[in-house]
Order: sequence, then structure tokens, then C-alpha cells
Amino acid sequence: MIQSQGSDVFSVDTIQIAGAGKAFTGGTLDMPTVASSVTPAMTTWNHDIINCILICVTALLFILSIRRFLGILPYLTGGLLRWKEVVNLEASVRNTRDRNALFVISIPAFCLIVSRYDIYSLEFAKNLMPGLKTLIIIGVFAAYMAVRGFFILIAAPKKFSREVYGLSNRAHYNYFIVLTALMLLTVGILAICKVNDLTIKTIAIYEIALFFVIFGIRKVQILSNSCNHFTAFLYLCSLELLPAALVIASAVLF
Repeated sequence: MIQSQGSDVFSVDTIQIAGAGKAFTGGTLDMPTVASSVTPAMTTWNHDIINCILICVTALLFILSIRRFLGILPYLTGGLLRWKEVVNLEASVRNTRDRNALFVISIPAFCLIVSRYDIYSLEFAKNLMPGLKTLIIIGVFAAYMAVRGFFILIAAPKKFSREVYGLSNRAHYNYFIVLTALMLLTVGILAICKVNDLTIKTIAIYEIALFFVIFGIRKVQILSNSCNHFTAFLYLCSLELLPAALVIASAVLF
């Protein structure tokens, strides 16, 4: 019905329909605006069956070896400052045996950290499951030790003490144990504090580099007791720097 009075006209068109902007005056956005701190890669790594098994086994072995670790800890930390502490540790058969056992246990722990924070990465392994990547890293570490052992064998000295030569090579075990323990402590604290992965990775790399330098200095000092400093440095380059360089090169090439 249309009613007309003067200039006032009322029709169906006089019904006021608000625009879309006025019709929807408020609302909430339920989707998160900030990215979650837990990435899919992190979740996958943590829940991979191989990694879970390695973590559980390594943790159990460390718990069972706490007394051994505490028993030789003064020698291990003392060796950071004085090369003679390396000699003092090997003066005891029991301490040497405990040190060797702890070195073996430290290998999977170290490799798990390297795998978790992608410290060593191979291009062809990027699409593999995280657990397989961890196994590859353990394999690379075993290959590194085999190459290093081969170089040690063929470079055995004929003009100075083989005992000192062997002692300088086994000192690697001492520093590796301390490095792994420090990395576990550092990574644990930083992860609890929710520090991002890239920062943790960077700190871990600096720790590895620092301990490698300390070990290199102590190795030269030990060897210098039977040969001159230049010869000791050449042994350091051929027995330690070259195998390490091969590992770095493999990450670049593959």
C-alpha cells in the first residue's frame, strides 16, 4: 500500500537497510595471530621412534654412569687448564676404564644434539625421517673416528715415545666427555627458557669450536714433551684438523 500526503511519500523503498559495514559492527578472530613456538619439524623430531629410543637408552646409561662421571670429573675439568691432569687420569687403570666407557656413552648424546638442532646437515638427507638423520650423523661420527684412527696408525712415530703419542691421541676422549656434558646442560637450560633453535645451534657450535681449540693446545703440549713444537703442530694438523676438515667438507659437498 502506498500513502501520499503532500511531499511525504512512504513506500517499500523507504525501508532502511543498513550497509554491510554497519550490519556487522563487531566480532572476534578465533585464529591465532602469533605463530606457535612448537614447529612441525620439532614435533616430528621429538616423536620419531628412533630418536625416542636413543634418548631413553642414552639417558638410562648416563644415570647408571653418574658415579663414574663424578669420580673422574676433577681430572676432566683439570685437563681444561693443565695437560698434566690428562696424564694423572691415565695413571689409574680404573679411571681410564671409566673414561673410555663415558666416551662411548657420550657419542649418541652428542649426535642427538647435533641432529636435533641441525648442526650437521646433508642435502640428500633433508627429506628423510628425523630418526634416520640421527643414525646418519652417528654413522658420520663413526666414519670420522675410523679415519682419525687410520691416520693415527700410519703416522705412528719412530723417533719419540709411542706412549706419549698414544696419550695425546686418547686425550680427545676427556674433552669430548666434558663438551657433551656442557652441551647437554646448555641445551637443557636454553630449551626450558624457550630460546629459539637458531640461537641454541649457534651457541652449541661455539662450544664445539672452543673445546676443539683447547684440545688442540693440550695435544701440542703433551707431544712437545717428546718432540719439538713444530713436529707436534704437524701431528695436530694431520691427526685432528684433517679428519675434522673432511667432516665439514662432507656437509658442504653432500
